[in-house]
Amino acid sequence: MDKVANKKIGVIDMGLGGLPILNNLKNVFKNDDIFYITDLTITNYDNIDIDFLNILVKKNIDLLLEKNIDLLLVISDTIVEYCMELVNSYSIPIIQIVEETIDYVNEQFEYKNLAFMACNNMIEANIYQKNFRYNHLYTLVADDMDKLLYEGKTKTSESFAQTRACLLATAKKDIDVIIPSKIHFLLLKTEIYEFLKNVIVVPIDEVLTTKVIESLYKKNPLPQKGKGKVIIHINKSISDKVLSKYLNIKYKIILEEGGKEYGKK
Repeated sequence: MDKVANKKIGVIDMGLGGLPILNNLKNVFKNDDIFYITDLTITNYDNIDIDFLNILVKKNIDLLLEKNIDLLLVISDTIVEYCMELVNSYSIPIIQIVEETIDYVNEQFEYKNLAFMACNNMIEANIYQKNFRYNHLYTLVADDMDKLLYEGKTKTSESFAQTRACLLATAKKDIDVIIPSKIHFLLLKTEIYEFLKNVIVVPIDEVLTTKVIESLYKKNPLPQKGKGKVIIHINKSISDKVLSKYLNIKYKIILEEGGKEYGKK
């Protein structure tokens, strides 16, 4: 087997919470192909039909498998909460955000004071918190910040105000680490450090990228040849304003309505 054979990486999401990981993946896997797919039609997960959600996820995984991917990266904690039985039924290496975040936090920050930043539905699901080993654990309800990020509003007076409001739960607390449940919360690090200067924000994107390297290449070198591409499959158009906040790489978007190409950068 060629030790430097190019790979194909599949990334599945719900919404846009994990989209910025493509920056890390592309910067590391310069010569490999990366296929990202997400569903943008579901906006409320409070009363989600689980069977319907599994149908959507199966459809998207099957599309990725048609690309002959070598690994599936699950970056939606909603998929982890509701669809992992389905995901694990596929015979392909799988890396998922919840497990890797928990393992990293427990390894690096065991018995520290932690603050978990997530939307309310994920806080209530308790799939993260019950597995952390901590001294004190606080929860930061970030629904308003999540909405703000979907609108592409970072480094604005509104984003600083929303971040400050979210962090109020940590006022006068000795917080060591903030654990974002969505990768796009990392886009607010400037705002977070404005109010908590010495806190560590867990770099979920880097953690997952490192796991992909370990899984795909182990001790082998990454390939030095090839022209890797990033293809984004979506079922609803995304504004350029939002994309410019999320991505700083070259990519092609396929709008999954007849398979037509939506745009390039």
